This record gives sequence, structure tokens and C-alpha cells, in this order.
Amino acid sequence: MTGRINDRGRFIRAQPTLANARSLGALLGGPPRKCKLQSWCRLPCQLEHPIFQPGGAVTAVFFDLDNTLVDHSGAEHAASTLFYEVIADRTTASSLEEFVHLWTRAQDRHFDRYVAGEISFQEQRRERISEVLGTKHSEADADDLFSIYLGHYEDSWRAYPDVLPCLESLSADHVTVITNGDAAQQRKKLRRTGLADRFDEVITSADFGCSKPDPRIFLYACERAAINPSDAIHIGDSLTVDYRGACAAGLRGVLLVREGSTMPADPSITTVRGLNELPSLVGG
Repeated sequence: MTGRINDRGRFIRAQPTLANARSLGALLGGPPRKCKLQSWCRLPCQLEHPIFQPGGAVTAVFFDLDNTLVDHSGAEHAASTLFYEVIADRTTASSLEEFVHLWTRAQDRHFDRYVAGEISFQEQRRERISEVLGTKHSEADADDLFSIYLGHYEDSWRAYPDVLPCLESLSADHVTVITNGDAAQQRKKLRRTGLADRFDEVITSADFGCSKPDPRIFLYACERAAINPSDAIHIGDSLTVDYRGACAAGLRGVLLVREGSTMPADPSITTVRGLNELPSLVGG
């Protein structure tokens, strides 16, 4: 068996390629069937084959990254504010507030297209520039403009203050990040915020080949940790992408609803207001 010793002194098996998603069929058994949650995903899904028995202690905790561990929204707002100072005379927005709104809307729309496999990571950046400036730019010009925003965005990355105390208090055997996004950027984000050596593994949608809420990426994380899905908690800030995706794969979903965000109406959804509440759910 090939692998490596990670920064926490644990052996991690080498990650295969995109075939990971397809190989889960052998684990789950039965014919491929279309994923209920993400019709765009091109890989086979065996979501409805319940091979794992529920129950047991929590032995692994999986974390979303953006707006769970790292304040992506805060960094985006700070960066778009500084970016506006540079390109104010070139945008269709009449004020900073309007520009921030336009930028956030463009970010959400085109990043979703990237996650869906419709465009590349670099293309979604160029589309955002073209949309907020109201005109199509050459690839080189769009890349140059986006690099201004990107510098401010990276400089604004911050881990939430409850992250390190939470990680230090967890009693789980395996702690992993599962994140939708570009592998290089997401790993850089963890390094820049001092979190990289706190996790056994980082699983990105770009590396794996499909994205949350597709159950296969959660099941792959369980396979890597050598645990049953029912023995893992996944926590994130998105009801659809994190909570429902994890629950559909048989994990114990926890929805992070930070102060200022609205609690879901459904009382059956397990929620926490901060990561400081998570260790008690794990048993630490």
C-alpha cells in the first residue's frame, strides 16, 4: 500500500485519480444510477444501496472550508471594496454598495458554473470580470484585472476565531476538509491561515471529479478514513451542499449557522451557532 505520513503523524493512503468516483461503484454494489442531488454530475452514483449499518461512535469529522473554517464572505467583501477603488470608472455600478452586490452575484453564478463542470476555474474568473464591467475582455486583460482582486482577496483570508479551539478539543481519530473548488487555491488558503497541518487530509472537488452535495465525495472521504459513513460528522454552512449532501450519503450532518444567519425552520436539522459547539457533538 502506497501513501505518506501527514503532518499529524498519521499514514494516509495515496489518492488515486478521477477513477475514484467511478470505483465507488465496486464498493457500493449494484448498477449505476443517476444522482438525485446533482443531475449534471457525469459519474455513476449508487446512492440508494444502503450497505453500512447505522450507529457507533463518531470517529471522523469532516469540515467544509469556505465560510466554515475560513471567512470567505468577509474576504470577498474586503477585496471587492478595494477592487472597486481601482476600477470604479469602468464598471456599470453607480456606488460601492451596488458594485459589491454585482460582484457577489457574479461570483456565485459563475462559480456554480465551474462547480457544475460547465467552465474552467480560470474561465469563471474571466466571466466575473466581463459581467461586472459590462463588456467582454480579452483573456489577458481579464486575467490582469482579476489578479488585482485576487491579491486583495488572498490578503484578506482569515480563519474564524473558533476554529483552532475546536480542532484542539476534538476527540475524533480522523479530521478532513471536503471542499468544492480549485485544489491549489483551497490548499493555499489553508496554508495562509495556518490550518494546513491541522487536518489529516484535504479532499477537493477538483481532485476528486465531482462536488458536494454529490454523495460520492462524502463516501470517498469515509473510504479514505476507513470508517462507516454513520460514524462521521460533516459540518458546513450550506443546507443543501453540506448538510443534505452529507445526510444523503449516510453521514451525520451538522449545519453551521453563524450569528447573523437565519436558522432553518425545520427543527430536526442539527445546527450549531459556532464551531465551539461541535466537540460536544463528537464526544470530546
